[in-house]
Amino acid sequence: MLLSTFSNATADDSKVTVDIVLPTKNSALTTLVKKISNKAEFNVREYENSLPEPSQRGDILVVVSDHLLPLLDNNNYRASIALYADVIAYRKHHNAKSSAIFSGQPLRRQLELINALVKGSAARIGVVFMDNYYQEELEKSKSNFQNFDFITAKVDLHNAQRQINKAIQDSHFLLATPERELYNAQSIRGILLASLRHRSPLIGPSESFVTAGAVASVVSQTEHYATALRDMIHTYIGTDTLSAPHYPQEFDVKVNYNVAESLGLNLPGEEALKKFMLREKND
Repeated sequence: MLLSTFSNATADDSKVTVDIVLPTKNSALTTLVKKISNKAEFNVREYENSLPEPSQRGDILVVVSDHLLPLLDNNNYRASIALYADVIAYRKHHNAKSSAIFSGQPLRRQLELINALVKGSAARIGVVFMDNYYQEELEKSKSNFQNFDFITAKVDLHNAQRQINKAIQDSHFLLATPERELYNAQSIRGILLASLRHRSPLIGPSESFVTAGAVASVVSQTEHYATALRDMIHTYIGTDTLSAPHYPQEFDVKVNYNVAESLGLNLPGEEALKKFMLREKND
């Protein structure tokens, strides 16, 4: 179903047309589409849950959410982009004409946040994961964090809670992966209680976890995703080549100072932590 058409002016048939498919209609997603469309050099048409008829399709497809990733599999678009895509879920549907802007944050960036929290001093970092992708990401990042010792465990759902508790006991920080099977609304209470009991702060995986009781996380806001998507579309229009899948470049830091205080942590402000991360990255 066609919901609406956005552009910086009246729809221009000479411009590239981007069909964006949303999982539902709500104010947050409407704001996202408007930010993508603002001053864009392309037309945007908005749909809900399904592709337009083949004869009505534009040039570039954007699907929002993992639920819509199967729409990447068979379509006649010149290029397709998955927005807010889980990195593991996207790998099951990507093809030569697709790319993605991933939801969440790379583990490397969350490690940069921990490095800012400890100001470059030594720390033991516990990481419990299910998919080998996260082990590979850690291996790529280790050389950049010589001050960290890593305690890792690959788990399945049968032993996950026990291994998470062990990692909390053995580490200074528990770094949560974005895997919803491990870190979700059902598991968070037990994880946070263990974190407080053993004074091992939880870092990540999202702003909602910080609200619930994690000490801190790196997060990207709606405008960051909109900027990343506009940039990818503009690159494709200019070069006929899609950028490689990636996370948004822009980010913010979120800290739960009440939890930090209960753990005896005196942390800098969120902007100061972000500046430390950027400075270390650029040095």
